[in-house]
Amino acid sequence: MSQPIVKSLTVYPLKSAAGIAINEMPIVSSGPQHDREWMVVDGNNNFVSQRTHPKMGQIQTQLTKDHLILNVPGMSALKIPKIHGNPETETVKIFGKETLANTVGETFDQWLSDYLGAKVRLVRSPSKPSRETSGNHGPKTEVLFPDGYPFLLTNDATLTELNKKLAKTILMNRFRPNIVIEGAPADAEDSWSSFMINGVPFLSVKACSRCSIINLDQETGTKNSDVTKTLKTYRTKDGHVVFGRNLSHQAEGVIRVGDPLDSIQ
Repeated sequence: MSQPIVKSLTVYPLKSAAGIAINEMPIVSSGPQHDREWMVVDGNNNFVSQRTHPKMGQIQTQLTKDHLILNVPGMSALKIPKIHGNPETETVKIFGKETLANTVGETFDQWLSDYLGAKVRLVRSPSKPSRETSGNHGPKTEVLFPDGYPFLLTNDATLTELNKKLAKTILMNRFRPNIVIEGAPADAEDSWSSFMINGVPFLSVKACSRCSIINLDQETGTKNSDVTKTLKTYRTKDGHVVFGRNLSHQAEGVIRVGDPLDSIQ
């Protein structure tokens, strides 16, 4: 087997919105810098995602030195300061589990409410995060607002095999990975327990169970359940459709497109 390398890197500043392709990824204690740092919540303080609001996927994100910028067709861009300016915290919920968040401001809430057609609010992870992974799979790790773990890795060859079984080719962005690798056989990632990228040690803690978002075209928001139906025929674990690997990291550092995966176990 040739040595796998990093094909692409993506950060998702706003949970469930479009990601940003980057050539290098600073890795901090919580995972990729700025990944899932902001989140939308509803009137009950439950997180909002493409599961219930498919239009979330069409929110384009951009990070500048001072701002997170959101863009959608037909609306003025929304500039959100990166500096933590609001110390007010409140309790929000991700899959029913409570964590703390900072409110951001009514102007930002209104923009998102207007776009989504529902009363929602924008929140941000506190400068000192209050959330950890469950510890059920590997050691506990500090995280911001991901579903469960700080990283998701997918394999380009595994998608190629899936596309051979689908009537219409799909893109990797449906699976919303942080790290895509190439140069390994399809499904090879399923057997890895640990590896290094540019001196940063990673643990492959579990197969990623997939929700309905993988059936959404990220460019249009249209839904077709063929992806889940097809994966169910050959990629399941404990009754769940799986694709990709959840990772935790054991040190901070920087990884880049083109970096090889070393010390694969």
